[in-house]
Amino acid sequence: MDWRMMLILGMALATYFTRVTPFFFHIRQYRFLKFVPASVFASLIFPDLARSVDNLIAGLLVFAVACKNRDLLVAFLTGVFALYLLKIGV
Repeated sequence: MDWRMMLILGMALATYFTRVTPFFFHIRQYRFLKFVPASVFASLIFPDLARSVDNLIAGLLVFAVACKNRDLLVAFLTGVFALYLLKIGV
């Protein structure tokens, strides 16, 4: 059997296993899954925030506005505007 075919079958089994596993266990054992979206989002934005001081300041401002207002649209617009002002040097 070719190594490519073995790789494809192995990945298919791994994908199948991850999708079928929750059905074999009690669903209460998977309470940690509610934290997955937040952790994935944090892992996506952290490298960009650490890239420059402007990005970090805008990110902290977005976090503060989002925590205070609980409105993601206002937080998003605040971040875009803050980053724009920081990048043009005002």
